[in-house]
Amino acid sequence: MKVTVRFHPIFEFLTSFYVFSDKGAQKRIDLGTSWVNKVKTTVSEEFLEEVSKKETRIKVVVIQYYLMSQSFDEQVDILELFDQIANEDMKSLITPAYECTEFKDQIPPDVKDIIPLLKEWYDTYFTTVDQQILTNLRASVNKAEELLNVMEAHQVVEKMTNGIIPPKDSSREVILIPQYHYTPTVLHEKTIDQYIYFYPVDAKPVVEGSPSIELMRKIRALSDENRLKILKYLAQGDRTFSDIQKFIGLAKSTAHHHLIVLRSAGLLSLVIFENQQAQYRFRQEGYKGIEQLLNEFFNA
Repeated sequence: MKVTVRFHPIFEFLTSFYVFSDKGAQKRIDLGTSWVNKVKTTVSEEFLEEVSKKETRIKVVVIQYYLMSQSFDEQVDILELFDQIANEDMKSLITPAYECTEFKDQIPPDVKDIIPLLKEWYDTYFTTVDQQILTNLRASVNKAEELLNVMEAHQVVEKMTNGIIPPKDSSREVILIPQYHYTPTVLHEKTIDQYIYFYPVDAKPVVEGSPSIELMRKIRALSDENRLKILKYLAQGDRTFSDIQKFIGLAKSTAHHHLIVLRSAGLLSLVIFENQQAQYRFRQEGYKGIEQLLNEFFNA
């Protein structure tokens, strides 16, 4: 398995833009709706109207896949990349997304129309982002690259994504890209040649005297009776989503919510297969870390 770790501020920029426009995700992210409401006061009404459209989100996906198909130095400025996008011919711009995404039949012909919106987002929001966040994302990449020298590739993917285990014998390359704005969610995509994981990083420094957000996720995940029952069930062996939903006897949406919470806390692994349903696995590593996190908080 080949694993490549990538980082450039443009990826975090696009992630922040997308999550701001994705109402369905805003209740699940650590930043929450309070972040969204605060940022809304800084952008124009025209901007808010445009980002609410599904077509706008599709254009962001197209731009993201195009940039992922390109090779550029980390020092290249985001504004320079905007110029590159503006000057690219349309076929070259949309081809990577057309080959990769579920939106391929919905790609609008005027993808470049999004550039003014991206520039407004850059000026009004992204330039205000704490630079320590980007520094910590870069540090996460350095950590992943160091681990690749001493661990098996699939183990590194599992560690950095907090529980995703891709097929060991797959010919697809695994691309790891750190992200902060969608934390604690792992954004993922499967293409013909790649598994792509935008893995979450707790990149914002912890306020002195406060418990880490990682510790709080684990405690919240373990504070629900149904989630504890799911964990006990999985301790007996790997199970598909259908198995878990039938066992717990809850609506699919509710069962899915519980699994998202447990996955986000690092208490479950998701085992990916090439030609069959993914399975959930009890993640022993996620529990070993709780005592350490508690000790770090109490002794700080």
